[in-house]
Amino acid sequence: MANKRIPLEPDKFYHVYNHAVHNNNLFSTDKDYGLFLMRLEDYILPIADVYAYCLMPNHYHLLLQIKSFETLTNLFNLKQEEIQAPDFHISDNLTHQIGSFQNSYTKIINARKSRKGALFMQSFGRKLVTKEAYLYKLVHYIHYNPVHHGFVGELEDWEYSSYNHILAGKDIIINSRQVIDLFGSVEKYHSFHQQTPDERLIYFMENFD
Repeated sequence: MANKRIPLEPDKFYHVYNHAVHNNNLFSTDKDYGLFLMRLEDYILPIADVYAYCLMPNHYHLLLQIKSFETLTNLFNLKQEEIQAPDFHISDNLTHQIGSFQNSYTKIINARKSRKGALFMQSFGRKLVTKEAYLYKLVHYIHYNPVHHGFVGELEDWEYSSYNHILAGKDIIINSRQVIDLFGSVEKYHSFHQQTPDERLIYFMENFD
């Protein structure tokens, strides 16, 4: 399921992505990539666990598991009467948080590079992940993106993804153990990533709708 308007719900997995407007790049320097990850840590980690990420010059991919309803209501300091209101949807808070994440990055880049206006496409894309088999294929696809687009020949050569951190067991942004447990072992994680993703999956995932 792919839609920019599907609700983000507690405990569920989503592939979240966005693209730069027009022919712009999101990232031009190492400092830009580092800033994006710092903003991600500030805005996204409070609402979701990150299972994989890849930052490309003009777009990004994240695999997120949204945190529990209790965690989110405490984070957003929601009162019981707010939660019980007929028009209350926790997805609104989550969508706003991800929008704030992108806006915070845009503001710094605009100030740093003396530019104005939007940097990202109007809204972020999201795809609900409902099957475990799809989940680990998605981890692979996200990490494979730089190879697919011809930036590097091998996964480990791209600095701006979570592939190497997970392989090394580093808990930077990612809880590496969670991801390794998904594949069964470090060896299985590495072996699965040596495959080429199914072309049908690549076609589906490249549809920035």
